[in-house]
Amino acid sequence: MSLRDSIYQLIESVVVYKRNVAEAVAALDELVRDHKAEIPGDLAHYLENRSYEKAWMWLNEGKQAARGKCAPKG
Repeated sequence: MSLRDSIYQLIESVVVYKRNVAEAVAALDELVRDHKAEIPGDLAHYLENRSYEKAWMWLNEGKQAARGKCAPKG
């Protein structure tokens, strides 16, 4: 399975099906940590900030989601 497919399935679990959310979030965090250089910049940003709806839009529409203010991590 490709990295993109793995990300897609995990985000789908969170955004669409709302199943196994904690496990999917942990797996997404690990994928980003281990493969950040391989993930396109906007998508990596959305994943790092857990903006999964924006990541979902990016994956499905192939375009950047509308810019907004990301909440600071804390």
